[in-house]
Amino acid sequence: MQWTQDEKARYGGMTAATLDRLPWMDAGQETDQGQLSENRMPAASVAHPPVRLLENNELFHCEVRMPGACPNNIEVTLIGTDLYVRATRVQIDAPDAICLQSELIPARYQRCIHLDHLVDPEDVRAVLLNGILHITAMKRNVPDKIDVEVVPTSC
Repeated sequence: MQWTQDEKARYGGMTAATLDRLPWMDAGQETDQGQLSENRMPAASVAHPPVRLLENNELFHCEVRMPGACPNNIEVTLIGTDLYVRATRVQIDAPDAICLQSELIPARYQRCIHLDHLVDPEDVRAVLLNGILHITAMKRNVPDKIDVEVVPTSC
């Protein structure tokens, strides 16, 4: 594969031989000129962001550090008591600019946060503020004991 100077700079000035050896995730198609498609990135660029999880009697509040993430690139999914967060850090380049050095390769954020209590799926909210994703999830009221009536039948 042929790599341009800009593509080499995007990945920290790596040589073409090093770039060719990297495992790639979401491998896109090469363009007619043999260039890398925009949705392709090294697998090493998946980040597991730090999390702060708080709980009280009514809710969970989770903070996930995601600098550079754009709100429309963030996906929050609730499956059972697990909260999955995925996002892409967007790299903005100036038009007609040549990148001379870049240590900030585009990254994908992935994190699974386990909650110790069922939450109401209709009452989960997420807000991105200053690079920190704030997720609030209201706990679902589940009684400690449920009495079940047994219907008599003839034996």
